[in-house]
Order: sequence, then C-alpha cells, then structure tokens
Amino acid sequence: SFRNRFHAARDQLTAFLKERAGSPGRLDILSAPCGIPRELADGYQAFVATGSTVRAELSFHGPDPDDTALGEAAAFARDRKLAPFMPRHGDAFDRSVYPPAGVDFITSTGLAEFLDDERLVTLYGIFYESLRTGGMLVTSGMRGRPLSDYLLRLAEIPVHYRTAADLERLARRVPFSLMRTDVDELGIQSFLIARK
Repeated sequence: SFRNRFHAARDQLTAFLKERAGSPGRLDILSAPCGIPRELADGYQAFVATGSTVRAELSFHGPDPDDTALGEAAAFARDRKLAPFMPRHGDAFDRSVYPPAGVDFITSTGLAEFLDDERLVTLYGIFYESLRTGGMLVTSGMRGRPLSDYLLRLAEIPVHYRTAADLERLARRVPFSLMRTDVDELGIQSFLIARK
C-alpha cells in the first residue's frame, strides 16, 4: 500500500509534465518532505521515456528538516540525473523552503497521518499559497488497519487515519479550484489531487 502512494505521486507528475511540456517559462516541482525523492526521479524519467521534452526551465525542490536525509536526497538526485535538484533545509510548514516565485507541482505523501485536522488544513493552506495558478497538489492519507495501528501504537507514534472523503472535506476549507480523490486497490491509501 505504501508503494501505491509512491506510484500515485509518480504517475501524476508524469501526466503533469506531459500537460505542461509545451509551455515556456519556469516549471518548479517540489516534494515535501522529500526524503529520497523517488517519485520525482521516476516520474521525470517516465516523462522523458515518452520522447517528450519540457520547454520551460525545469527545477526540482526537496525540503526536509533532516540534514542526513537532504544529503542522501541530493546524492540520489545526482545519480538519477534529476537536475537541477535543490535541497532545502526545513519542514513543510516553513514557508521559506518554498521558492518565492511559487511552484507548479507539489507532492506530499505520508505526512498527513501525523497531523491533526487543524494542522493538516494549515498545511493545505501553505501548499495552496505556494502553488502558482493552475498548479497541482498530490497528497495522501491512510485508513487504519488493526495490525498497522497496533504496531504504531507500540512504537508510540500517534496516527490520524483518514478516508478519501475526510481528505476532501478538509481540503475544501482551502479555495482549490478543482479537486478529486481516489483510493488504492487495497482500500488503505487515499489520494487527493487538487488544483489552484
């Protein structure tokens, strides 16, 4: 199921790059928190494999509060030819990690589970403010399952489980212009795709 959220983010990025391929200007793609930005590298490589190119000046951004993770992300990006990749120290709530001119695509998976509703709405608001008009957000949530919930409780990790309807309800408190949700085939991961 965790792989499914990676696949969803990767595939949405590939489709977004195809959509924007002919547009000039800048194109900024961001993963928050980035960890190892596999969805960016694989999404971009899948786009390149179609034979398409991007007319815009393309940049990838990876904010993360962990310096070790940022170092690994930068090395991974170099190895996978994900360039330019700009690691940025800070968490997703730190507005300084977002390029001042805005971004066109944000992926954020695996974070919502650790935020209560108000913090998640705040994060959606930050994403919305950071997106340029027409930009896209791809994010996820997770439904609880007895075994995973038990293991997380053992590790004393508080988790907030949400359905696709829950994600949409919270995101509607932010003025996104278009929104849709999806659920993986296991019924565990929910996805929210929203446009500014």
